[in-house]
Amino acid sequence: SVQELLPEASEAPNPIAADRAETAKLDYLALGDWHGTLEINNRTGYAGTPEPDRFKSNDPGNVLAVEIKRRGAAPSVERIPVGHYVWRETDFSIRSAEDIIALDRELTALHSDPARLLVRLKLEGVITLALRGQLDETLAAWEARLRYLEADDRELIAEPNEDDLAHIDRGGFVRAAVDQLCRQATDPDNPEREIANAALLRLYQEHIRME
Repeated sequence: SVQELLPEASEAPNPIAADRAETAKLDYLALGDWHGTLEINNRTGYAGTPEPDRFKSNDPGNVLAVEIKRRGAAPSVERIPVGHYVWRETDFSIRSAEDIIALDRELTALHSDPARLLVRLKLEGVITLALRGQLDETLAAWEARLRYLEADDRELIAEPNEDDLAHIDRGGFVRAAVDQLCRQATDPDNPEREIANAALLRLYQEHIRME
């Protein structure tokens, strides 16, 4: 790796000086191993991998076409995208039905061919159980269209309103359990908050299914 120009985690134990092409009198030094495209100087560069292989914003999926007209001449370097798959990470806040529609639009705008897309989605916000059901339907539809979808919903809290609770139960031991789960799901210090959220959503879905 070229010293001090790559992320520390990418540095290999066999460092290369940034001016190696000049000191070795090379017309061009093409480097590999690092998976991103990076120009070190006009005679040294990383092409990266021709196909992206991870969620990382280091400009992968290119080849470098290097033309040298004569010995010692400055090389002409053209960056050519060749990768088929497109990897994207996006954060999104969900608090209303309009936000779910906006999320659908944003995913649509990522690429004209969803089958080439790999998406890592981080969700946050507070929504009702009914909206969570709509969101899950939207995500399921996108999961079927995309090459890959990873949705991190650990910061998305399903907080039931009165309409949600009316669908589950109005009294008795089920309502008592729901009230306890609501307290657990909205407590930021509760280490089992995600489990409580999942339980609330499952109760709601089961009661909607039986109606």
